[in-house]
Amino acid sequence: MKEHRAPARPLIWLALFVSCGTASQGQTDSADATQALREGKLSRWLSFDQLSLNSTYRRSFNTYGRSVFDDAQQQIAIKGKVKLDKNGKYFIGFRTSAGTGFNWSYSKFAADETQSALSSGDSEFPGEKILQLKQILQADPMARTLFSGSSGAAWSTTVRDLYLSASPGDFLTFQFGAMPILQGDGSSITGFDDQQNVLGGRISLNAKPRLWLDSLSATVGYLGDPLTPNLFDRGERFTQTNYWQVAAEKHLGKFTQMSLDYTNLQHTHTWREALSLNVHKTKLLDSVRGEMYERTNDVLMAAYTANAANGWAISGFKSVDRNRLTVGGGFSDIDPDYGVYTGSSLLTVVGFPVNSGAYQIGERYFGQAELKVTTYLSFITFFTHEINANRSPLYFDFNRQGLNAGMRFDFGNILSDKLHLY
Repeated sequence: MKEHRAPARPLIWLALFVSCGTASQGQTDSADATQALREGKLSRWLSFDQLSLNSTYRRSFNTYGRSVFDDAQQQIAIKGKVKLDKNGKYFIGFRTSAGTGFNWSYSKFAADETQSALSSGDSEFPGEKILQLKQILQADPMARTLFSGSSGAAWSTTVRDLYLSASPGDFLTFQFGAMPILQGDGSSITGFDDQQNVLGGRISLNAKPRLWLDSLSATVGYLGDPLTPNLFDRGERFTQTNYWQVAAEKHLGKFTQMSLDYTNLQHTHTWREALSLNVHKTKLLDSVRGEMYERTNDVLMAAYTANAANGWAISGFKSVDRNRLTVGGGFSDIDPDYGVYTGSSLLTVVGFPVNSGAYQIGERYFGQAELKVTTYLSFITFFTHEINANRSPLYFDFNRQGLNAGMRFDFGNILSDKLHLY
């Protein structure tokens, strides 16, 4: 098995982050032009960041070439704010979607070809893997309760985020509740899936007027219960703490953004760094992102040790035909023990995706495209393929090769443009 050891790079990145930020103090930060939403009947009280229905066909194969998913799935996604004041400095944020896991926001509504990829008695597993799984099933206290969460009917939705945000001044924001995870300028490839959340509190400082940073945030709370995404099924987690994050962001002029964060979760110590470039003037691409992480310690789990490791990803995107068609792709390398952040040795050794399930673990290339037919309808597709997958008899990945293709209906634009509701 290829070994992912974490190099001693966090301090080097920190020094680079500080030096770049200090050198750019005199530069003019970018101010992206945004078009104000048409004033409507509900805009004073309610705004939507997402109001859509996605329907896709999913097909994927695991490490042994066996079809794991072959079905049609849907995602009803609603994300927005209830504004408590006219300027929106005080609001209640909310998000609901389908799905039965904190990184699975889709629910199956047609076909039933999903295969069990966790069965220790499955004949496709080599003998060494079966022995490992049996030992872990006996030792892992989480293994017996992993699948006791929400069943997730085909068209059901789950409340994932519900939090209060207060900004008493221009420089300080307090948030409490079930909140989104801060990814900085990174993505769900090297971070956590966007469907996950933290139950706890956050303080964010708009540091730009006072420091060379644009923002500085500290979050404390609980992140977990990978197969119980519904907030109302896990409210007791507000009394528990297993997640600490400190994150900083900096814009370097008009074309460069970077972020750095440290996260302590499930006895892990992880640094994440990301750099995003606006390269539209090259005519080749519009944007390029580089991101990496270093997990700096080994983690002793039930009948298993997750090694210190590192990973990275690079991706680029381009819009053509007046932004009607957007294409992108890249390459990523995520260590086999990335499931360590669940706290379950069972989920770790079966390659459970804590990051986006579309990417998951391993060395892989990926590509995606979105074609906007109208402002309300888009066709989307995504493909990924892992290389160097047969590393050892103990290695396993749900998603060695995956394909998603479908369509997205944006009801938010309909409400705004046609019904003038916000």
